[in-house]
Amino acid sequence: MWIWLGGLLLLLLILIFAALISRIKLTLNVNKLGKDDTILIEVSALFGLFRYHYEIPMLKFKDFKQGLQVKEKKEGHVMKDLHQEQQTNIDKDKVDSWVDNWKRMLDATHDLKLWLSRTLRQVRVRHLDWTTELGLRDAVHTAQLTGALYGVKYSILGWLSYQLKLMVPPQLFVIPIYGSQAHISTKMTCIAEIRCGYAMYAGLVLMVRVLKVKGGAKKWQNILFKG
Repeated sequence: MWIWLGGLLLLLLILIFAALISRIKLTLNVNKLGKDDTILIEVSALFGLFRYHYEIPMLKFKDFKQGLQVKEKKEGHVMKDLHQEQQTNIDKDKVDSWVDNWKRMLDATHDLKLWLSRTLRQVRVRHLDWTTELGLRDAVHTAQLTGALYGVKYSILGWLSYQLKLMVPPQLFVIPIYGSQAHISTKMTCIAEIRCGYAMYAGLVLMVRVLKVKGGAKKWQNILFKG
């Protein structure tokens, strides 16, 4: 009997160790071609036992009052299958709500920015490819816009390299299309990982930081469940 219990305990320890050293993988794909815009986010963990799929197959600017019209698709598999589709608008009120929630999180958490910075430094970017094609009728304007867009991309890359760990050189391209109608298309693929063990540790640290603030847990509950 003791041999069986010892074997089960050893197996449990091996499974826990395997889970801790496994990686949470995030894949981001962004595609824009003409009026077609698609954003796809996929998350997998625990050797594929946990999967989450978030897709925005439609992103349309209505007007300054209604903002962006977004169609969302969510799919996941943990204990049970998840499948949701909905359509929403991202307007000024929605953005103001996000900003307000972020301020409330800062107020409800001890040194949230430091925690976020330390957590992001554990994220490893394994692949980053961002290619953009653009063109204007005027060749000079096309060349100027190409240079400006390169500057924007490398500025973003500089910020990312400060916040995350880039494991491979990113591939950034801007391809000018001369002598054409106004045209822009872009495709970006990014693959990032973080160890599951560190993600669990970061979650515990976040809980401690929230509990250090008087009423912090209640504030977070209001943010998460009431917006």
